[in-house]
Amino acid sequence: ARQILRQMIVFQMTYVGAPMIYYGTEVGLWGANDPDNRQPMLWEDVEYSGQEHDFKGAVHRIVREPDQEIRTFFKRMSRLRNQHAVLRRGRLKWLDTTHPKLLAFARLDASSSWLILLNGSDETLDYPSGGCYRDVESGEKTAKNALIHVPARGWRLLMKI
Repeated sequence: ARQILRQMIVFQMTYVGAPMIYYGTEVGLWGANDPDNRQPMLWEDVEYSGQEHDFKGAVHRIVREPDQEIRTFFKRMSRLRNQHAVLRRGRLKWLDTTHPKLLAFARLDASSSWLILLNGSDETLDYPSGGCYRDVESGEKTAKNALIHVPARGWRLLMKI
């Protein structure tokens, strides 16, 4: 579930429009069925009692505390969006893929071009680059017309060079 949440965060921070961060999502707050669907915000300096239902409705005790890993990821992706105007104001261009669970789009402006790939499958998928790119997260460079490997339930954020 966390990997899918991270993938959603990547999509929100690279897609057009203002990202909508629902109350508490940035610290891993989630809700189950009533009465656990609306819970108080998770603050670092507050100790919370356990929870009775998980997000699928199963009944068992769950420790509740802020998820610092998700919070850090939200901050990193927000910072990336703020540092690159193309992610806030650039044009969107949908790109064709050969797999129904691979989403590909470009964000473009006068000074930069990004390729965003999101893999919703449980296997690594490949996408033809069609140009030379630098992976924004790893720094790895792709050769022109190379296959870009997108990990299962993962993503690649690539800036054209």
